[in-house]
Amino acid sequence: MRGQGRLFKRGDIFWMAYYLNGREYRESTKCTDEKKAEKVLSDRLDDAGQRGKALEPLSPPRRRESLSASSAKRFAGNTNSTKRRLRRISVT
Repeated sequence: MRGQGRLFKRGDIFWMAYYLNGREYRESTKCTDEKKAEKVLSDRLDDAGQRGKALEPLSPPRRRESLSASSAKRFAGNTNSTKRRLRRISVT
């Protein structure tokens, strides 16, 4: 496993990022206190290193298809120009 991970803030919440098997993983620590966030990151790195793989994320990532579908539903009643833009982002 590469490095010690890192913390960064999004709003008031600290997020963590770490690399495992050449891939970066990012997730919320759900902490506003930096010391607590460091502990969460340390525990996560220990767990991931022992298992040799990333732990299950707190929520599954949204796929591009589901984002496009939800956007299409949201803008279904809008003007033709919006519909044309939605067609451009459709999944190929």
